[in-house]
Amino acid sequence: MVDVFLVHRYRLLAEAIVGSLAANGKVSCIGSADNRLAAMEQLRGLETGVVLVDASLGRREVCDTIREIKAVLPDLNVLFLGDEREEDLVDYIEAGASGYVPREASLEEMLDTIEAVDRGQTPCSPRVAASVLARIEELVGQRPERSAHKLDRAVQLTPRESEVLRLVAAGLRNKEIASQLGIKLPTVKNHVHKILDKFQVKRRREAIRMAFENGLLEDPLPRPSFSGLEG
Repeated sequence: MVDVFLVHRYRLLAEAIVGSLAANGKVSCIGSADNRLAAMEQLRGLETGVVLVDASLGRREVCDTIREIKAVLPDLNVLFLGDEREEDLVDYIEAGASGYVPREASLEEMLDTIEAVDRGQTPCSPRVAASVLARIEELVGQRPERSAHKLDRAVQLTPRESEVLRLVAAGLRNKEIASQLGIKLPTVKNHVHKILDKFQVKRRREAIRMAFENGLLEDPLPRPSFSGLEG
């Protein structure tokens, strides 16, 4: 049985939610609090479980509450309870939330989400998942680009991988490479993956730079502008 705790600003609604969950018999409701400080006092002895943090606290307080719970009690899972506003949900997930329960969800849907999170899953809609991935890409883009360097080992590319690398460096996308070489798109993607793995990098532009520096790509091939090379 999953231990559940609710942080909700309004006592009447909190008691209604806790009562409904407890009556179902699938979870053990250990209490509720109407603010972050009171919640932390009651949660300190809890080792595992799921904490529901309601939007009634306000956006900033929700983020601070989730962040503090995960900092002090990292083994607890946190679910946000409220409206599905993408910009807010991404912030809550960054703070440490494992998922959310929309206001229009039924009691059974809430219980299913609680049980899924307790099993280590991270349930969310495809739309929210896309928003989270977009945020991750944004953060990756803000990281300083790793400078190209000399390889400390010889990289052996197959003739086909060399062809693919030259076309990538020339600015062609995967579909264009597949068309030019007369091979299937998944095959191109597989070659690109193997090239990145051999260079031990995650991005195409890094592989291209390292290939030029280490003599695996030769002029007069035009140097890429590095724009639009991630597709």
